[in-house]
Amino acid sequence: MEMVLAGSRFTTPAESKYAPVEGEALAVTYSLEKSKYFVLGYSDLIVAVDHAPLVKILGDGKLEEIHITLLLKLKEKTLAYKFTIIHVPGEWHKGPADACSRYPTSDPCVLGTKEDVEKPCKNYINNLLAELRVRDSQLVDQLDIETSTQTSIVVAFHMDAGLQAITWEKLKQATDGDPKLKHVYKVCNLEIPAFTRGKKQLSMIEIQDTREIASQRIHVEGVIGHLRNKYTMLQDTHPLTMLQSDDSGLTCLDKCVRVACALVNMCPSVVPLD
Repeated sequence: MEMVLAGSRFTTPAESKYAPVEGEALAVTYSLEKSKYFVLGYSDLIVAVDHAPLVKILGDGKLEEIHITLLLKLKEKTLAYKFTIIHVPGEWHKGPADACSRYPTSDPCVLGTKEDVEKPCKNYINNLLAELRVRDSQLVDQLDIETSTQTSIVVAFHMDAGLQAITWEKLKQATDGDPKLKHVYKVCNLEIPAFTRGKKQLSMIEIQDTREIASQRIHVEGVIGHLRNKYTMLQDTHPLTMLQSDDSGLTCLDKCVRVACALVNMCPSVVPLD
């Protein structure tokens, strides 16, 4: 198991006036949005909050039961994610929950012995798993969470043992080793039109390249326009339930768009082939 994100941010002047429940809901939606490339479509996602009312509001609470406009908008932003939300009392927070998201105010130091740090970490993980098991014991068994692994990660952070964030360089190395992405790199090429920033006019070569890109873009926009005009349901207003994902990680609306795109691909080409 590896940490992919830990962070926090300041609230805007308007957000600073939110009620506690609204601020806590904002934190959940902000976290999901920031980590969407890791959690969107993941069926075993767990959201742990220390504000009990959110369990009902962001859990199985119905939209028509939410009468506060701001809370309704925040819940709508979470509908694209499939998660189990649990309550973690604030008294359990002995460090693992908040330490990684706090900006350091001094140089790192060793916080006692390994045993001093490991005990509250184990208690925190055990309490968290117990709370989750009450809500969904089958999910806990599917996750196959090892308490020792979780504890070692937290202890490593407290003992300054090299817990590091995933940097862009690490992400690049991982993507370079992915065979599917290598194939995408081979068949795809990013073409950007030239700009006149810093110069009076474009060169003849830049003008020719820009015209070629524009001619190709017209065909792409033609296909997209054909898709929208042929299947008008893509321009209509749809119920929010179509944004809820199933076990495959796809929403009903995603499936509709995929079918529409497949049918368009079976139509005659917009580019003359002769």
